[in-house]
Amino acid sequence: MQFDGFLGNTAARRLLAPLIDSGRFPHAILMEGLPGSGRMTLAKLIAKAAVCTACSAEGYSAEGYSAEGYSAEGYSAEGARPCGVCSGCYKAENGIHPDITVAGGDRTARSFHIGAVRGLLEDAWLIPNEAPRRVFILAEAGAMTPEAQNALLKMLEEPPPRLMFILTCENRSELLTTVQSRLLTVALAGVSAEEGLPFLRERLPDLPPDKLAAALTLFDGRLGQVLEALGEEDTFSRIGEIARALAEGIAAGGEWALMKATGPLAAAKGGDRALIDGVLAQLLLILRDALALYAGAAVSTAPETARLLVNRLGARQLMHAVTTVQQLQRDRLYNMNQTLLVSLLCSRMHA
Repeated sequence: MQFDGFLGNTAARRLLAPLIDSGRFPHAILMEGLPGSGRMTLAKLIAKAAVCTACSAEGYSAEGYSAEGYSAEGYSAEGARPCGVCSGCYKAENGIHPDITVAGGDRTARSFHIGAVRGLLEDAWLIPNEAPRRVFILAEAGAMTPEAQNALLKMLEEPPPRLMFILTCENRSELLTTVQSRLLTVALAGVSAEEGLPFLRERLPDLPPDKLAAALTLFDGRLGQVLEALGEEDTFSRIGEIARALAEGIAAGGEWALMKATGPLAAAKGGDRALIDGVLAQLLLILRDALALYAGAAVSTAPETARLLVNRLGARQLMHAVTTVQQLQRDRLYNMNQTLLVSLLCSRMHA
């Protein structure tokens, strides 16, 4: 299995590579991970491998295919999948393969309705156009309504022999346990600095290395969010400004000062996940730096802001602030919108 463009996640590679290399594609896979962890990148790579015609010199044949995978007569171990040069790979790479369908929600709770799932399932029994199987990629599957999940469950329980589902979500708990039990779950995480920094330097050669390293640390190695934050609008710089303002609002004491500092968060677009998550992560780093400063350690994230917190708050108050931000980060895993997040930040911080 070729994992071109997909870094890190050794455990996921070890799980998937033998299955794909042997042609034993699971009928349903769940890619679980936070935004930017490579869920869609890996999903599309597996879909490309599933339609790659490098499985034999003549390509796939009906005689070599079975519901369990490719038989010895139709499968050749020579070459890697996806090969990247066959017509199947070319079409998959350019999003025009007739046997790959991408559908999904928009990260908003219950935005993936039963009507969309039923529409997909109506096509599920159609034979593939040119590949040995059809692949349905269901993005943000956690946004499926319970009705939509139950409709999908029926197909997962008795799948057609030439159909493969690849689902993505942030947390498997968003799915019904009955659906989870029918999926091979692959958990994804961020990459290390050793892997991530060369990739970022190649993609963003005009940015200073220290900024790339800081962004990679802030998003815990999730390259997708790093690239989003360091894009044309330079969300990364805004993240630092907003986080420092929030920390100053916490230091000022009282809910009103903090509410004023949350203005940019409240006004953020609902889909601006990199900004909102980045601000929480940066704020947590500043608060932890303040605790470190109490112990006499050196700090680097925002020294002046950390010193202000130390001068205004006690250690117990800082620990409460750290716990509050950590809880909000956990709450974000369940797609909490920014309006509720701002309200809880202000109310919990001074509780």
